[in-house]
Amino acid sequence: MYAVFDKQAIRFLGSDIDQANEILKSKVGSTMANVGSLAELATLFDTHLTGTESDAQGLSQAAERVFKMLDDRGINQEKMEDVLAALRERGDKVVSEVSSLGIKSMARVGEGFLAIGDLLKEASEQSDDD
Repeated sequence: MYAVFDKQAIRFLGSDIDQANEILKSKVGSTMANVGSLAELATLFDTHLTGTESDAQGLSQAAERVFKMLDDRGINQEKMEDVLAALRERGDKVVSEVSSLGIKSMARVGEGFLAIGDLLKEASEQSDDD
């Protein structure tokens, strides 16, 4: 029997090699195996799910496509380092601003509680006077 694995599924399981090859060719990154038993199928599928060479090759191919797209847009390694540095700097600024806003907000909340406390204290003193 032949099994074709693609992503997290078994796309084909049967004895027709031509059909298995058609499915294999139609699914980029899929793999095919000759299976002798259900136990072997389970083992092969488990291996496929946990990561195989084809997964690593697929990731490598995807990375190559990304690098080519960046290269086509004129972004080389030097420019990429500048882009990453700018992103880090902007990220640091955003974190600082968010922290500052958080501190200011907490100060406002504290002022609100103090104001409420003062109002309650006044109300308590007025009720004691009555």
